[in-house]
Amino acid sequence: MILQTNTNQYYGKKLTKVTDLYGNELSDLVMAEWIIFHFDDGSQLSIATDWRGGECYISQRTKED
Repeated sequence: MILQTNTNQYYGKKLTKVTDLYGNELSDLVMAEWIIFHFDDGSQLSIATDWRGGECYISQRTKED
């Protein structure tokens, strides 16, 4: 996993839901290429595989993404 974000910025935020790239809410263990964590302040954190499928990247998302 390649981590390029300061995860301390998410400390204390409440996780409201987890979705896939298409907005489907995830509630169980699933296989997905893209997972988005939604927080109570509207911020989002996504985890996705790269184009080769071998690495996982973490990135912050804006409300417009």
